Amino acid sequence: MPEMTASSEQTPESAPTVEQGVWPLLAELPSLPLPNLRKGWAKGARATFLEQCVVRLREKKGLNPKRAAEFANTTAVNEYFREFFWALPLHQDPHNDDPPPVADEELSNTQRGAKAAIVKQMSNASPKWLEYHVGKWFGKDNNDLSLRFDAFWNAQGGLGKDRAAACATFVAAEFDKLSSNDQDRWGAFAERMAAENKRPKGGAWAAPALLPPADVQRVWDTLASTLQPLIEGLSVMLGSHMSLAIAGPEPHRGGQVNVITIHEGLDKSAMPLRFHEVGGEPYRLWLAAIGEFALSCYSDSRGTESSRPARSRPAIWAPSLLDPTVRLGPAVVDEEEESDPSKIDSGSEGKKQKKKKKTSKKRARKSSATEEGEGARISKRSKAMNTVTVTRASSGQPPLPSVRMSAASVSAHEDLSDIMNTVTMIHPVTDDDANTIDLSLLATGLYPGSLIPNCGPNDCPNPFTPHSAAASWNTSIERFVEASPTARSPYPARPPPPEAPIDQTPPTKVATNHAEKWDRLVDLLTDVERKSGFIKSGKPLKWTFRPSQVSLWIQNARSRDPTPLDDRDTFVAAWWLWWRDVQPKLRGLAGGEDQYQPNGLYSVVAALSWWGESIHQSPVARKEWLLTVDDTCWAFGRVAAV
Repeated sequence: MPEMTASSEQTPESAPTVEQGVWPLLAELPSLPLPNLRKGWAKGARATFLEQCVVRLREKKGLNPKRAAEFANTTAVNEYFREFFWALPLHQDPHNDDPPPVADEELSNTQRGAKAAIVKQMSNASPKWLEYHVGKWFGKDNNDLSLRFDAFWNAQGGLGKDRAAACATFVAAEFDKLSSNDQDRWGAFAERMAAENKRPKGGAWAAPALLPPADVQRVWDTLASTLQPLIEGLSVMLGSHMSLAIAGPEPHRGGQVNVITIHEGLDKSAMPLRFHEVGGEPYRLWLAAIGEFALSCYSDSRGTESSRPARSRPAIWAPSLLDPTVRLGPAVVDEEEESDPSKIDSGSEGKKQKKKKKTSKKRARKSSATEEGEGARISKRSKAMNTVTVTRASSGQPPLPSVRMSAASVSAHEDLSDIMNTVTMIHPVTDDDANTIDLSLLATGLYPGSLIPNCGPNDCPNPFTPHSAAASWNTSIERFVEASPTARSPYPARPPPPEAPIDQTPPTKVATNHAEKWDRLVDLLTDVERKSGFIKSGKPLKWTFRPSQVSLWIQNARSRDPTPLDDRDTFVAAWWLWWRDVQPKLRGLAGGEDQYQPNGLYSVVAALSWWGESIHQSPVARKEWLLTVDDTCWAFGRVAAV
């Protein structure tokens, strides 16, 4: 095979060669394969450059071995070729009048091959040179110095704490024995090493002092609202679920180490589930692990320094205060309370509230009647309530329905209004045992379509227990009649006709559009009513998250249907919050629980009727409504089967 040299390749006469016009050294490239480098190949400017890299490498080895290896194998090699042109011979130093480097496009194939070989050779030789000289300070070249000092120290019979001073004196005496050239070289090297060690400290970012606890709490309160758009944007762009956990001592809670988690993603469930509900035991272990790690990062004294003055905890916690989606606005209080701020001060524990004047009650009743609408009747229970408007955390979305907050929890309004106005999702790490964490306090309620869990049952219409067949159920109503003993249905068999009619039959306008499922729901409701004996009085279902339209409808003796709905999305969100709130804890077990209460299930069906009338021709809204009817049928069937 002929020898590959740069001079053996011919170029057209019309095109000026790089060797002739730009860099004559390219014509003198060594032939391939390259000869091995000899010991002491780094001389002159190259030796000076590499000695500077040795100081930097020593510093990185003491801080991070991985970063040190990356510096020796990559960073130092790149800096070497920026300082020394690849075609420059090792015995020649660069000069200021050298022509600029040649681009790869101007090189011939032979020259590109020579460049690749030289770069590969120096990429291996440079890290080895650096590693050798870094280890030389503590390597075998200085083992004899340590042995000589040990012999000297033992000969002196020295014992005790003077060994360090004696070692420094011995090393200085040995240094004086070196030649003047060696002393100058090592002295200059020591000065460069000291300068390199001081440079990172001088250029380091000066961290400010810790903020006062009140300012730290304001930062905590705005973390979620500040970072949530970023998490949401990443989730949309990547099509993935994004989670962010922030842990540390929170001044608002007395310096207790808390964890804020933000999650964003998309789910196809009929009703999106909360992260802590679908996570189960893995979620609790994950949360406990984060809390345990955070506790190991902060001492008790650090938490005490970060705490704010202690405040008494309110006797009653309203649901709105536990829901991060609730945005607390100014509470609607009486004029007498507004004139006396001390009455709502959370720190004034034990003070008796003055009785309200009759005139103030009339004003409150008149104001509430104006907001609810003409002819609205306010029950005794709502007279002592303060209305708080619930709005969605993200902009561009309709507000959630009004939530009632008891007067006993007004004292917590001042304490929690700031944090609830900004934090979208809070998961505080309490001091309870990890196995008995109250999940309702760790990850409070979400409205549908907001922060979606990353492990929800995507195509399951029943968000509480898996029912794969229910999602695809679209057959006729005869499906519920068992054709054979082996046939099984996700719902109980179609009940027989009721023994007595229901006095108040829910509106069935939507039955003409979705007749089969709607008729099934009405039949199941009739079966439940028949089983209970068609009672007309008793304890109602929980009303905490009940939609305001349902409350107004009940107050008006069920004579005024709130149709058409002004804001269907808000109504749907409120309906799901209410529906979830009335579910028994053991809903997914066989048999369920007899949770029936008068008027409750009938109100659920009536609300579904109003919802169905508002979907019009929207296929997405229709599918969501049908899945909701499926879930309601399943729940009614379980109650009827008890």
